[in-house]
Amino acid sequence: MTSNREPVTYGGMIRGHGYEARCTVRATRVTHPEGIDSALVDPSIEWASAPPPRDGVYEITAGGETWRIQSRGGLWMNAP
Repeated sequence: MTSNREPVTYGGMIRGHGYEARCTVRATRVTHPEGIDSALVDPSIEWASAPPPRDGVYEITAGGETWRIQSRGGLWMNAP
């Protein structure tokens, strides 16, 4: 059995280090053929309402999921 993968976009929030900003998150929704489970994977920030105050790890919440994401030099990337 194979799973279905589809790109999705959600409005969300970024929080951490006293920072809070609205954002747009692109992710992939993975749905299993039985339809029992689905998950959002591979999140990326497409837009943020304000730049982060400093490099570091932040939390993004979108589509009912929460992920850790890192800001480095003004760029967003998956947190280690």
